[in-house]
Amino acid sequence: MGRIITFAQQKGGAGKTTVLSHLAGAWAEAGRSVALIDLDPQQSLTRWARLRADPKMTLVESRDYRVAMDMRAAAKTHDYVLVDCPGAASTLLEAAVRESDLVIAPCQPSVMDVWATGSVIETARKLKRPLRIALNRVPPRHGSVEEVVA
Repeated sequence: MGRIITFAQQKGGAGKTTVLSHLAGAWAEAGRSVALIDLDPQQSLTRWARLRADPKMTLVESRDYRVAMDMRAAAKTHDYVLVDCPGAASTLLEAAVRESDLVIAPCQPSVMDVWATGSVIETARKLKRPLRIALNRVPPRHGSVEEVVA
């Protein structure tokens, strides 16, 4: 059974799809099978996956009413299932988090990003799912990391 990892962040531009696609590419290069589920209305992950056309990656077309079923089915046939959630709190976000083995919330070192991450943290806590915050676009040699972590 593959691991289901959901990428969620309420604020746009935090790098959610970018972090997900880099991780998918790295696992595919390492010979792992990766299923991609794009729930974000922008469909950036879908466009990226079609352009890349990697045989180790499968783009799973899903809709809100069947997302949980699609996530579980993909986990039966892939090493990893990576889910790109919409950038807003919704029942779709909750459904994805509920089925996940891990939730990753990409976050830039800014007050706005930290505030926006709060709702993802609360959703993961409520559903008792492990959460990791991935600091993204952190300037080198900058004190912002310490501020965000604090």
